Amino acid sequence: MKREEKMKEKKRVLFIDIARGIAIILMLVGHTLAYENGFSQWIYSFHMPLFAIASGFFFKEEEKIGSVIKNTFLKLVLPTILVWYICELLFFASLNLPVPLWQEIKYITIHLFETKFCNISVLWFFPFLAMIRIFFAILYKLAKKKEGIVGICSIFLFLLGYGLSLAKIKLPFKMDVAFTCFFLYQIGHLIHKKDIFSWLAKHKWNYAILAVIWLLIAAFIRIDIAKANYGPFGIGLLGSICGTIVMFKISEGIEKIPGVRKFSGFCRKKLYGNFNSSPN
Repeated sequence: MKREEKMKEKKRVLFIDIARGIAIILMLVGHTLAYENGFSQWIYSFHMPLFAIASGFFFKEEEKIGSVIKNTFLKLVLPTILVWYICELLFFASLNLPVPLWQEIKYITIHLFETKFCNISVLWFFPFLAMIRIFFAILYKLAKKKEGIVGICSIFLFLLGYGLSLAKIKLPFKMDVAFTCFFLYQIGHLIHKKDIFSWLAKHKWNYAILAVIWLLIAAFIRIDIAKANYGPFGIGLLGSICGTIVMFKISEGIEKIPGVRKFSGFCRKKLYGNFNSSPN
């Protein structure tokens, strides 16, 4: 890759980080508001799907399946399980029950695989995203990187997941939700691979049209992917895609504000020791 292309890559990474930062803040705000609040409905219309799309944006075609599984396990699955055990053990300790530690661990382990995983609401997203990453990496290799075949599989998985939601069937670790939202990961990948942002920039009304579609859907349809609620025929996820792309564009604007890039670089250096964005 030429030096100019590398510089372009770094430049494009920051606005994705900004968009994810905004989504994280809005996620916290959304959890403090009444569920039926209009602002909360707007937040839910895109904030969690944005993470799935952003993760797909960083999918590396050349990465081996074994590497994907290893990195996903170490960065998402293992930390989630450890936090789950720690929180549950602290909860048991607060009850002062006369129960041996081994029985508490046994109960927690069994409960971990129940379809209601997990009681700690914020943790559901990590195994959900881990499964999508691993499924996509395997499918992409099996399809020999043919986007059309992967797309057909994405549609099948969406129909399967949506059917499970209609039947009120829940799978462990939100696997049913992962099936439904699998296509969001591929969309993120295609946005990067096909440089969709450059195409959108050629037509000044594209983002305005996407924003209108997003806001109209958000106004009339509430989605909550944690509860497998996607709106009629999953149309709420269409709004999520439009909303995510618009938020990416807004984040591009924020990136251009003087001092934002420098401040972001400082924060990443302190937190991670490097500037490059990662798929996590």
